[in-house]
Amino acid sequence: MQNNKPTLAGMMTLGDYPQRIYPNLCITAIAVTGTVLQPDDGGERFIDNKRYEGTIAEMLEGALGFVARNGKTRVVIRDGKRTDIPEYPETAVRK
Repeated sequence: MQNNKPTLAGMMTLGDYPQRIYPNLCITAIAVTGTVLQPDDGGERFIDNKRYEGTIAEMLEGALGFVARNGKTRVVIRDGKRTDIPEYPETAVRK
């Protein structure tokens, strides 16, 4: 609280739906084919497009899922044990 009002950090962390007061606080994630943002022959620009709202924890969970869903995963098998290696490590996505 600051001056008897909740702070932005407090709202984003503890509020149930901070976007009611701050509608532009969100994560917008898009996935494109290749490295250039341009429409394909059919006019499609994105292969996936999602807006995440809610608390910081909820938005982070959604964004991590988006990256996992749209990224590639390599599979390495050594000594009979399978290891999945995501294209983008979770620690890199969190930063």
